[in-house]
Amino acid sequence: MTALPLLLLTAIANASEVHEPSLAAQLERGDTLPDVTLLVEGQERALSDLGDLRVVELASTYCRPCMAGLEQLNEHAGRYRDDGVEFVVIFTDDNSERIAAAIEPYPTDNLVIAELTIDARRALTNGATPLPTSFVLDPDHEILARWTGNGDSKSLTNWALRTWFRKQKRLARKQAKADQAE
Repeated sequence: MTALPLLLLTAIANASEVHEPSLAAQLERGDTLPDVTLLVEGQERALSDLGDLRVVELASTYCRPCMAGLEQLNEHAGRYRDDGVEFVVIFTDDNSERIAAAIEPYPTDNLVIAELTIDARRALTNGATPLPTSFVLDPDHEILARWTGNGDSKSLTNWALRTWFRKQKRLARKQAKADQAE
């Protein structure tokens, strides 16, 4: 009879335990995302090897909004493919077979599907991480935009990428004028 109250107290104590936010949960616009090592098609690759301008989404097979957003993310990636933007979905799961089975019903032909290595998982998502969490990264891994959830991801991605491309055009015009002045 005394075991039941003890079990209840243990369950309540564990449920109320506060987890520190992960690095991914703390990063904001202007911060730099670490150049973590990922597994892409069974091969280790650095995040920086996956293109200069990247839209990165942290996801999990257990996250229904993550899985539900794959189709829209894939369509969006197709739209920006010719502009050199890579869309990388990084699964936080530690089971390649589960990831492959979970994404099978979804179109992913325009996406880079990756999973975190053990070290990258410790560095980036050790702690509480809201999923999906998305980042738009410039070539130096600076975060141009960050958001959680799928709600307005298409608009936020468009805004961040349009802002980046306008900035690059302004820099190119400025460089062209400087070259002409010399």
